[in-house]
Amino acid sequence: VMGTCGMYDYSGAWIFDVGMPAKSGVGGGIMAVLPGQFGLGVFSPPLDEKGNSVRGIQACNRLSTDFSLHLFNSARSYSASIVRKVYDCSNFSSRKVRRNSEMEILAAEGERIRVYELQGELLFGNCESVIADLLSVLDEVDYLLVDLRRIISVDTSANKLLTGLAEQVAGKGKYLFFTNVSHLYQFRRYLGGHATVAGGQEPALFAFEDTDHALEWCENELIRRRGLGQKADEKVSLDAQYLFSDMHASEIASIQRSGLEQSFSAGDHIVRVGAPADCMYFILSGEVEVMINTQEGNHLRLTTMGAGTAFGEVALVNRRKRTADVLATTDTVCLKVCLDTLDQDIRNKMLINMASHFAEKIARDTELMKHLS
Repeated sequence: VMGTCGMYDYSGAWIFDVGMPAKSGVGGGIMAVLPGQFGLGVFSPPLDEKGNSVRGIQACNRLSTDFSLHLFNSARSYSASIVRKVYDCSNFSSRKVRRNSEMEILAAEGERIRVYELQGELLFGNCESVIADLLSVLDEVDYLLVDLRRIISVDTSANKLLTGLAEQVAGKGKYLFFTNVSHLYQFRRYLGGHATVAGGQEPALFAFEDTDHALEWCENELIRRRGLGQKADEKVSLDAQYLFSDMHASEIASIQRSGLEQSFSAGDHIVRVGAPADCMYFILSGEVEVMINTQEGNHLRLTTMGAGTAFGEVALVNRRKRTADVLATTDTVCLKVCLDTLDQDIRNKMLINMASHFAEKIARDTELMKHLS
């Protein structure tokens, strides 16, 4: 009824121009609604010849235009909520393999990193509610990641609101990143030109193409703030390796003597797909990425590994061909240990440690699969 006659003889032009069903009164008030999102009320006594508030009509028209509130600007796809998932880093970390001391920090303080996965279309109403939620947790978190992989489009009003969000987050000394936004050209262009981030946030809002790399950076910062960050060229001793748990110093020393220390420059291949799996590598300094090629010809990162971790250890059980490429992402030093040089007792201890490590990893991955499903 409001949509067809709520504005007296102006009802047709009103629903065409403003697009919000409304009821006006000769006292100067107008009550308008956007079904499923909100209602608003304006009041200004001077009336036009049709008995509607002059300033009230102009105010509603301006609000409708600035924030895309027209009734027919409805979302093309609906879901129970614009928010698909919310999680933090205490349970769902990045793909980077970390030492036990680092994992303990993330388990204890990972809630300081929070990820919001959104879906559907970002309009004024649903974007405003998401922003209110994000701002309400700023005292609890240091890093906010907003994953827009499943967002179809972002309208002009949402662009303005998200610009304001970026400035408020940076103003509190916190970090905000938008990830998986390559398909949202207008959104990237708008925020890139309008978001004046207080203090100049580094890295920038769109610094990371995907959520996993953004998570890794935030984790590194959180660990560094807790005093465990390490320099790229800083060496980590072998006793930090999980494979050497409960081993005597003499046993670790014998492994070190049997190995060959090798240096790699950033970009070098350390291991290639199809090569014989007859040795393993202990990373003493630097960082590597484990990559595979997809059927579409793209490179997919499986994990990132830093000093104090190892790769190729599965060869202890199965000496098949390498199944992935391993590349140095920074200048890296590894200890290459050939399996045939290891004493059988040492091999057995390493196998027990590897079984325990993989059991914990399976438990974490099971939780991750529950989340992803």
